[in-house]
Amino acid sequence: MTDFHDIIEDVMFKLGTKKEFTVDVHDIDHITRNTIIDSIEDAGYTVDISYGEDVLRAYI
Repeated sequence: MTDFHDIIEDVMFKLGTKKEFTVDVHDIDHITRNTIIDSIEDAGYTVDISYGEDVLRAYI
């Protein structure tokens, strides 16, 4: 299972460098996934989740 903190670090790095990015959310439980989405939305991004692909896309 992917470490939650590693994902948040990855998200925050990408928030600082890109206007659009994808995060792999494979094998992450629903509550953790929602926390990640909330963190990204709080930073002013729109989130598009593709559950079938287990990826989370965020963009401004």
